[in-house]
Amino acid sequence: MNISGVLIHASPDKSEIASNMLSQIDGVEVHANSGGKLIVTIEDESSNALADRVMQFQDMPNILSVAVVYHHDENNIDEVIDPATIPTCGCNESDPLEPTL
Repeated sequence: MNISGVLIHASPDKSEIASNMLSQIDGVEVHANSGGKLIVTIEDESSNALADRVMQFQDMPNILSVAVVYHHDENNIDEVIDPATIPTCGCNESDPLEPTL
């Protein structure tokens, strides 16, 4: 299951129409609508659904912008990251007070 949070800006005078259109899409829920700013969640089984939905939203009338602000893929919940495989950035590896040559 993929769960995504999306912030959508709609024309303020048409935001209720946009909200109603979004609510009719399977897996899409509008949680807030204030002054043309809509907070929306998308739930879907497919990992490609988020990109498809964002493109669908951008093509809808009265939608000005779409921004993904959160994404969670429950299919990878058991994936363990070995800290030894994370490359170091080099920061904090030397004493900042120690002069360098």
